[in-house]
Amino acid sequence: MGIRKLIITATIVGLPATASAQDSVVKFQLAGAANNIQGCMAADTTLTRPVTVTVQGAVVTIKGAGGIDDKMKMTQPGVYTTTLAMGPNHIDFTAELGVTPKKLTAIHKSLGCRWNGTVVP
Repeated sequence: MGIRKLIITATIVGLPATASAQDSVVKFQLAGAANNIQGCMAADTTLTRPVTVTVQGAVVTIKGAGGIDDKMKMTQPGVYTTTLAMGPNHIDFTAELGVTPKKLTAIHKSLGCRWNGTVVP
């Protein structure tokens, strides 16, 4: 078998494993940053519940209690973002799924609030 044929065969055989490895469901628990101001704590009841980020093919979604339900856009390999309107607040979510450990952050830019997520089983 020639080198070219071997490379093509290896690529074709490897494709299904690569595609399925990208699909994932990651559950995060967000917690408010210690330096969040009092105004940030109003969003804690929604943001400190479990949040799930699901990658299924090219579609990435974020879901959680309190109205968190949206598609995320890839901004760079392994990094997905969305901005959700939660009442009068706009919260920017960033999921970093290409790093270890995986990360989820939620930021309210105008108030300077931040919630950091850790992976939960």
